[in-house]
Amino acid sequence: MDLKNMGAKNVCLMTDKNLSKLPPVQVAMDSLVKNGIPFTVYDNVRVEPTDASFMEAIEFAQKGAFDAYVAVGGGSTMDTCKAANLYA
Repeated sequence: MDLKNMGAKNVCLMTDKNLSKLPPVQVAMDSLVKNGIPFTVYDNVRVEPTDASFMEAIEFAQKGAFDAYVAVGGGSTMDTCKAANLYA
């Protein structure tokens, strides 16, 4: 797994509440577990992000001190994850 090769030790997996209950997120989590990579799930991504939802994700990322990010979802999830990574 690339994250393992990169030496990731604290991953933030971002998704939305609906997708968090579906197989794609479970597949990502299973892969992280299989490779012994600690992670925290942030499933509060909004389908249509707002300034407030971006700030919430950024605050979560700052507190978590993550060294890698995984986004599972569509454009809103990708954008929120990128903002959290950039401003954390």
